[in-house]
Parts: sequence; C-alpha cells; structure tokens
Amino acid sequence: MTIRDKLRIPPVLFALSMSVLMVVAACAGKSGPSIGVSADSVCVAAAGEDGVIEVSYFDFEPNEVLADIQFVSVDGETPAVYPWVTAELDGANDILYVVAPNTTSEPRTAYLKLNAAPATCLITIIQH
Repeated sequence: MTIRDKLRIPPVLFALSMSVLMVVAACAGKSGPSIGVSADSVCVAAAGEDGVIEVSYFDFEPNEVLADIQFVSVDGETPAVYPWVTAELDGANDILYVVAPNTTSEPRTAYLKLNAAPATCLITIIQH
C-alpha cells in the first residue's frame, strides 16, 4: 500500500502536491541560505517574449549574494546551449530573459540554473 493509498489522496492531487514539494526542494540549499523565485516555470508564446523572474535571497549575510546563471540540460547539471533564449542577472540579481520567436511548429524547452552557493534553483522555459 502506497502513502497516497494510506492517506486516501486522489492521484491528481497527490501528483500536484509532490511537484510542489520538488519545487521547494529544488530552490533551497541543504540548510541555511535559500532562493525564492517568482516563477520556476515560464511558458512563452511562439511570438517570443522579454521578461523578468524576480528572485529573493533568504538567510544570506548582507552583501554576500554572489549569484550566477547558466543554461543546463534537463538533468540540471550538464551545461547546454539554447540559441533561441538568453538570460542575465540584473543589478538586483533578478533574472532578465529574452525568448526569440519560434518559427517552427515544434515546442521547445530550455533549463536555466540559478546558483547562489549553497542554494540553487532550476527554472524551466517552455515555448510553444
């Protein structure tokens, strides 16, 4: 008998709650400093988009945040290149992104990793 069965949670609700737990874990350090983002997933129309993902840094010492971002593969570790999207950190360490128009009929996905040691956060960018 699974935990879901023992708690009598409907499958859809259980899956949703587990994905929320994974998002929280993905954006937190093991202990101490952590990162909060305004969106851990961004869906962009085929026309393209410029946007901002607001980032909050918790339990860091003043002036201690040394954040950087890099594009990675779905595993969240291996560096990757997505020529249709760019991202950078602004002066407040928020993420500015630009997604080019999708001229194909195929959806595409990019993964962006925000590092602020010891905390990290994986952000998914999906374009239809």
